[in-house]
Amino acid sequence: MRLYLLGQAYFSKFLVEKFEPKSVRSVVICSKDDVVMNELAKQHGVEVMIIN
Repeated sequence: MRLYLLGQAYFSKFLVEKFEPKSVRSVVICSKDDVVMNELAKQHGVEVMIIN
């Protein structure tokens, strides 16, 4: 997972929340895990899915 991918997921969620939807789910789909980025994602409510 790269920072730009996490940033895109976070800010997309942030922008959509401005419209006050009933629910928002932001998911990053990537092929490799990064412990630091994964922790940042969790802290900001972004789900991470690793696909091999």
